[in-house]
Parts: sequence; C-alpha cells; structure tokens
Amino acid sequence: MVTGPVDDTLQEIAAQLAVAKRTLPDAVELVEILEEAGEDSAEVRALITETRTRILQWEKTLQRRGVSLPSVEPEEEE
Repeated sequence: MVTGPVDDTLQEIAAQLAVAKRTLPDAVELVEILEEAGEDSAEVRALITETRTRILQWEKTLQRRGVSLPSVEPEEEE
C-alpha cells in the first residue's frame, strides 16, 4: 500500500472512476435513443467503448496498488 500524496491521488482517481463507471450506462442509453432517432452515433459509441477499456485498465492499476473503487451512491432524481 502506498502512502502520502501518491495515495491521495490514487484515491481521487478511484473515486472518479467509480462515478464514471456508474454513469456509463446512462451514456449507452443516450446513444440508443440517438440511434432510434436516426442519428449517427458511431463516434459516441466508440468513445464509450474506449472509456470502458480505460476504466478496466485503471481498475487493474489501482488493484495492483492496493486501492479499490469506492461504492458511489446513486444520485436521486428530482
């Protein structure tokens, strides 16, 4: 386990990854809506795929450093 500023940075990265991972399904749903409306969503779909890949890579990196992703509470809709 790392300590100090490096650990703080890794914890911040883990928190942001948890949020990204939680919101990714919303992005997928938006792409599906765009496709149903006849919009070209190939670039957005590619970005989602790339984002998933990067999240997995960062999870592995954090895991090797002994840092786990925190659970993120879902935001309540108004």
